Amino acid sequence: IPRSLHELLWGLILLQLLGLHPAVAVLAIALPYGALFARVVAEQLDGLPRRNLEALQLTGAPAPAALLMALSPPLWPQLLSYGGYRLECALRSATLLGVFGLGGIGADLRLALQSLQFHEVWTSLWLLAAVMLALELVLARLRQRWQEPNRELLGGFAALLLLLLPASRWLELRWQVLFSPWQWPEVLPLWDPNGWLQDWPQLIGSTLLLTALAALLAVALLPLLLLLLGPGRWPRLLLSACGLLARLLPPPLTALLLLFVLQPGLLPAVLALGIHNAGILGRLGLEGLDALPPQPAQALRLAGGSPRQVLLMAGFNGIGRSYLSFGAYRADVILRESVVVGLVGAGGLGVVLLESLSSFAWGEVLPVLVVYAALTLVGEQLADLYRRRLLSGPLPQEGCPPSASS
Repeated sequence: IPRSLHELLWGLILLQLLGLHPAVAVLAIALPYGALFARVVAEQLDGLPRRNLEALQLTGAPAPAALLMALSPPLWPQLLSYGGYRLECALRSATLLGVFGLGGIGADLRLALQSLQFHEVWTSLWLLAAVMLALELVLARLRQRWQEPNRELLGGFAALLLLLLPASRWLELRWQVLFSPWQWPEVLPLWDPNGWLQDWPQLIGSTLLLTALAALLAVALLPLLLLLLGPGRWPRLLLSACGLLARLLPPPLTALLLLFVLQPGLLPAVLALGIHNAGILGRLGLEGLDALPPQPAQALRLAGGSPRQVLLMAGFNGIGRSYLSFGAYRADVILRESVVVGLVGAGGLGVVLLESLSSFAWGEVLPVLVVYAALTLVGEQLADLYRRRLLSGPLPQEGCPPSASS
C-alpha cells in the first residue's frame, strides 16, 4: 500500500499530520521508495538460483550468514544500479515537493513562476540539470568500481552515515517531530458519505485513457526517432542529450510549464507523462542496444542490409521483449503519476483531488485516494502478468542493468 500512493500525496497527507517541516519531505520520499526497493529485492531474490544457499545450509552455516554469502554477490549489481536510479528519482521528487512548499530548488521554481520571473525559472532549471548530470556521471563511475562489495564500498557507506548528522543540522531536521504523537486536525473530517458520490466510471476512464496514451507515446518515441534519424553515433548522442532533458523534470512540473502554452486538459498531461517516460525508456533502450552482441548486426551488414534494416532486425529484435517489459513497468508508473499530474488541472482523478485539496474537503479526498490506490495496485498486478508472459526468470526492474538475452 505505501507504494500505491505517489510521494507528493504522501507529502500532502503528512503535511496535515506534522505541519510544514523538512522531515515531511524526507518521510514522503522514504515511504514509497522503501516499499518499491523492498519489492525489487524480493523479486530479484525469487529469481536467483538456490544451489549455493542450500549447500551452505547443509554444511550447518547460520541462516543469515548463508543468505549473505550465497545471494549477495549475484544480487549486488542489481541493487547498486537500482539504488542509483532511485537516488536520481529522489532528486526529482524533492524538486516536486519543493514546488508544493517543502523547500529546495522546487520552492524557488514556484516563487519564480508565481512572480513571472522566467529568467529565474531557467536559472533553477539549469542548476537542476547540472546536478542531475553530475549525479549520473558519479553513479555510472561508482557502478563500474563497485561491481562487488569491497572495503572501498564499506568506507563510502560509513562516510555517508557520518555525513547524516551535519546534513540534518544544515536542513534543520528535527527528527523528534516524527516521534511525537500524530493527530489529524479535528477541523478536517476524513469521512463524508457524499464524497463517495462521484462519477467514478468517467473519472477512472479518463485516467486510464491518459495512462494508455502517455504509455504509447513513451514506448514508441525511441524506435521512431532512431529509425528517422538513423542508428549512427551522432543521432544516439543527440537522443541521449534529449533524453536527459526529458527526464530532468518530474511530470507534474512539466505539465505546469506546458499550461503556459496549452489549455488545461488531456494534451498537456499526455505530453508531460509521455515525454518524461520516453526519456527514461530511451536511456534503457540505448543501453540495451549497446549491450547486444555484435555478430547478428555484422552478419546483416555483410548480407547487404541497410543501417536502418540492421537496426530494426538485429537491434530492436534483440531488445524487443526486454524493452516492452520496461514499457509495461513504465505504464504502471504512469498510472501512479497520472493523478498527480491532474493536480495542475490536466484531467482525470486529479481534477477531483485538486478541487478537494483546494477546499480542504478531506472527506472527498479520502475516496479519491482509496480508488487511486486500488487502481494502481490492480495496474501493478496486470503489468507484472504481462511482463511475466514476455520474460522468464526475475522481472527486470527499471534502473537495473538491461539484459541482452532477455
